[in-house]
Amino acid sequence: RTYRRIVDYFTGAKVVGLTATPDRLDKVGLHNLFQSVAYVYDIQDAIGDGVLCRVRAEHVNVESIDLTDVGTAGDDFKITDLDAVMQSRKVLHAIARASLDKAGTRPTFVFSTSVDTAKALVEVFNAYRPDCARAAFGDTDFGVRSDYLREHGAGAFQFFISVGIHAYGVDA
Repeated sequence: RTYRRIVDYFTGAKVVGLTATPDRLDKVGLHNLFQSVAYVYDIQDAIGDGVLCRVRAEHVNVESIDLTDVGTAGDDFKITDLDAVMQSRKVLHAIARASLDKAGTRPTFVFSTSVDTAKALVEVFNAYRPDCARAAFGDTDFGVRSDYLREHGAGAFQFFISVGIHAYGVDA
């Protein structure tokens, strides 16, 4: 809606759209603003060309997570239901232990369900390994985010826990 309002406001303006994420979960993509696509450079080509690194995802089964009572909205979990499950101390410790085991010493991004859960995860990670985790969220100052990203890349801490940011376009 935001982009549509901007384009509608500047009637007659020539507009070009660039995105790394043309397919959106809400199914409202750039095709609603533009009639054609001039060029597509997909993620596999970028990886093959060395522009992006290969994605390495590790899946961990955390037995203490019970999603039985977590509802769905569209194709996804209801975030409030999911967050209630994720804030359990037992779950937080299971996630931290599994992440510490799987990650080894590699710099790692952890995506959290809420700010409160992220803060709790930082506390739990740091209880296992002091000063190994920090978190940033939507209201974290951009300068602080930038510092954290640089420090994470330099190895000052291992686990960068994120809520609603760093989901795409992170150069790390």
